[in-house]
Amino acid sequence: MINLTENTCLEGYTLLIPSTCVGNVSQLTADLLIENLKMVKVGNVFHDSIPPLIGLSAFEHVTDKVTTAAELYVDSKQLAVLQLRTPLTAPLMGDFFSKLVDFAKSHKVKDVIVLTACYGYEKHSVQGSDFAYYDNKNKDLSGIPGLDKAGSPLKILGGGYAVKLFEKFAEADIDTLVLYKYVSEGDNIPDAVTLLLKLNEIRKFVDVGPKNDKLTMPVSWKFLFGNRPPTEIY
Repeated sequence: MINLTENTCLEGYTLLIPSTCVGNVSQLTADLLIENLKMVKVGNVFHDSIPPLIGLSAFEHVTDKVTTAAELYVDSKQLAVLQLRTPLTAPLMGDFFSKLVDFAKSHKVKDVIVLTACYGYEKHSVQGSDFAYYDNKNKDLSGIPGLDKAGSPLKILGGGYAVKLFEKFAEADIDTLVLYKYVSEGDNIPDAVTLLLKLNEIRKFVDVGPKNDKLTMPVSWKFLFGNRPPTEIY
């Protein structure tokens, strides 16, 4: 299912997986991680639940000339990012998740982080935080400002398959954390940046600088909303 390059060792790694969600916020956050950590592509992922996709390389530092629907990247901080760029086919995703769990166990992955987003109108408390988390090991993240623990049972409207993915890993007793933000659809780049910053408060992955001035945007974001309109139409 995941074709890894030779000599790829994931023992003790954190596996981060973005769920398809409102605004594609989690995929954008994964892009930021890959770009700013200059992560190395070590594998392509194939499964019947993943609709095929191919395009130009999303990152200047990656030697591959194309980007596909699902790819695995790693870096020296023992972080692995499984970037999923297409929605999964619902009837087949259960099998895909089971194989992902088997993959994580066989490669001795230490823990899993699932990123996603929730519809902004589902945040019913004005005083509540824009960010929430849920985990299966009762982590104490109360010291992180602006981060609430989600209620049980976990429900994230607009969060795609994040809950199902969490449940699969939790059933296998793999340390799993779901982190999400309440967002509205539109230009969700700012949401991706703030989700990365909140993730960074939980686990220091990226050196963002005092004013986030060290963050680099992927080259693939240059025309995220299409090319500029031709001036001839005005």
